[in-house]
Amino acid sequence: MKKSFLLFIIFLTIFNCKEKHIDDNKYKQLSPNDTDYYSFIEIKQIDKNMRTIQVPEFQEGNTKAALLNNARQYYTNYWHKYFGPDQTVPDNKDLANNPDQDIAIVLRQGDIGIVEHPGPEISYGEAIKREELWIYKYNYWQPIVDFHEPYNKIKIANLNADKYSDVIVYAKYSDIYIYNILLGGKNGMFKLVQEIIILGSARMAFNGACQRSSILAVPYSALKVEPRKLVFNCATNRFE
Repeated sequence: MKKSFLLFIIFLTIFNCKEKHIDDNKYKQLSPNDTDYYSFIEIKQIDKNMRTIQVPEFQEGNTKAALLNNARQYYTNYWHKYFGPDQTVPDNKDLANNPDQDIAIVLRQGDIGIVEHPGPEISYGEAIKREELWIYKYNYWQPIVDFHEPYNKIKIANLNADKYSDVIVYAKYSDIYIYNILLGGKNGMFKLVQEIIILGSARMAFNGACQRSSILAVPYSALKVEPRKLVFNCATNRFE
């Protein structure tokens, strides 16, 4: 996601998102027929294989204990690096010394794990917790390292009716909703296929594959446009 776009829509929400502040060129129309409306949705089509990382301290095995051990090792190293001598985040320096109480396994389902941990971002004096995706492959639990945004949450679903689980990494910033759509494949591989940014509010519904999975997007009231329902199309492997 382009940082400039995110900063732009954050600016809009701060100033109540008045219509006179909206630049047509910053938005993509959801449909070619919608030329008389501001689009409140940006849909980026992506084709990117997700990366994982393995460190020497990782423990082998497809167990909950191995997942927790590897998460503690990885995030402790991450915190030590972030809060090193050249960094100044005094309120959170104790994070790296308490991995047992700061890290939790939210879900372990087959070869997929969801781990919750505090990030370096602080809100009201406390570290913001976020969820990150871990994959079991090559005999190790290892994290997908492409997402380090605060507020991340993760949903596992079967979007396209194949035998592989798919993942939605989503976050909310004020009136901005961001959805990253990851499709599962062979050997624990995940591919990022879409990033959807909604200005307003949104609600997910995953009641099965294909058309039974949807995202209802409700625009910010100042935009004065109708809500849109994005439905997963198994023919294109995209929300449309």
